[in-house]
Amino acid sequence: MYNGKVVKALLLAKGKKGAELSQHLYGTPRRTLTPITNPGANPGVNLLEQIAAFFEVSTDVFFTPTDEVPDIKEILTKHVVPSAEKLEQYNNVDELLRAKDEQIHLLEERVKALESLNETYRKEKELASKK
Repeated sequence: MYNGKVVKALLLAKGKKGAELSQHLYGTPRRTLTPITNPGANPGVNLLEQIAAFFEVSTDVFFTPTDEVPDIKEILTKHVVPSAEKLEQYNNVDELLRAKDEQIHLLEERVKALESLNETYRKEKELASKK
């Protein structure tokens, strides 16, 4: 069954205000959240998806066998669904890491080439000193 207490617990755990959620859901910070937080609340699928997106969790976290609040730490670690913006940021980080890896590889190749040149120079210098 839907558990509106999870919404209240997530607001506290994430340090969010009800007005922020209201703004996200309804376009105004002044609308009451009672329809989604009271016992017996039954938000529609669309509204439930918007709530889940706001908290970046899966929709199943709002359904519990009792009206008790489940472990919020578990919810925030096991049921996280990153927003599209965060996924893009993750992709950008992956691209940056790949570019850095490529730069590191090129620098390592240059170091090897310089070491090889240095070794050749050292050998030629050693041969010249023996003459």
